[in-house]
Amino acid sequence: MAAMQAPDDSLIAFACAASETVEDSMPNGRNGVFTYHLLKHIMEPGEDIRLVMTNVIGTVTNLTNKQQRPFFTSGLRQQDIPLVPFMMQETNPKHN
Repeated sequence: MAAMQAPDDSLIAFACAASETVEDSMPNGRNGVFTYHLLKHIMEPGEDIRLVMTNVIGTVTNLTNKQQRPFFTSGLRQQDIPLVPFMMQETNPKHN
């Protein structure tokens, strides 16, 4: 696989590094290890997408004993890009 550079304002994620294979079985029976953990981590409220990807990479790498090492390339220029914003917590109503 040729090296890829993410265009400005984008992030490209890969399930494994070049010349590697992916683990296709997870307990849910629908997704491989990478997709399973991406879907799990991506729903963290307020978490920057780069931190999400770093967590996914660490989890997948550890679970597969370094047999599958996902990676990503980023052209994002803005900091703190959460895909799920923090929920606004309702404050206690004022007592009259």
